[in-house]
Amino acid sequence: MVAVKVSKASVRALTDEASFADGTRLLDQVEHLDVAGTSVQATVEGFDTDLTVTRSGLTGQCSRPAGTTFCKHCMATALHWI
Repeated sequence: MVAVKVSKASVRALTDEASFADGTRLLDQVEHLDVAGTSVQATVEGFDTDLTVTRSGLTGQCSRPAGTTFCKHCMATALHWI
């Protein structure tokens, strides 16, 4: 079994400064956080986020059409979770 440490520093390294700052500001918008095994799901500003802990770290997807793979909504979900 591989242990993967997810911390504020490791999450911060996943995105740019603007997305990190925006995600931090959205912490109070995280709703319906659900953790099941290696999956973390939530809704942020009406967008669904899906984070997965993999052997290489944390990945994220957002339902926002123009969203990046680790956008401010994924960042807010990750920060709320940790």
